[in-house]
Amino acid sequence: MKLRKIVPLTAAASLAAGLSLFGVAGPASADVGPAQPVTFSVASGALSLSQTAAPAITLVEGTAVALPVTSVVDGRNDTARSGAWTVTADVTDLVAGAATIPADDIAIAASSGGFDSGTGTVGTPPADVLVSVTADSIDSAYSFTPTATLATQSHPFSGTYEGTITQTVV
Repeated sequence: MKLRKIVPLTAAASLAAGLSLFGVAGPASADVGPAQPVTFSVASGALSLSQTAAPAITLVEGTAVALPVTSVVDGRNDTARSGAWTVTADVTDLVAGAATIPADDIAIAASSGGFDSGTGTVGTPPADVLVSVTADSIDSAYSFTPTATLATQSHPFSGTYEGTITQTVV
């Protein structure tokens, strides 16, 4: 009994071996240069927050007043991270001459919002956080409209009060 060993031969193998496939001869050997090191970098991107420009805001006691639209762009390209971020707001006292309305009398909240591009998971934020995206926001944009509500004042003083609301994304 004769035993035969069948060796599969692909087109690439036959050409590299210098054999003829369909009557075409391939090279007997390939000239391969030395390995070259390659260095590259991936830009990390940024997490940014912006607001639409707006004129002065008039607060009304007990009424939620819309503030300018706030946008968060998560351009961080690090796929090893969770894609989580939060937006918080800090309020200063409102001052009109000698009269002051304490910052604690102003409640800031996010009334509505959603992803303009990309996706993410929006969590339920704690009381001191406006928006909490808990995962998957890489390369996305999220916009929301915060509101400010002035608590009823026990001793109101008329006048034009000035203060600052600062939003931060982390």
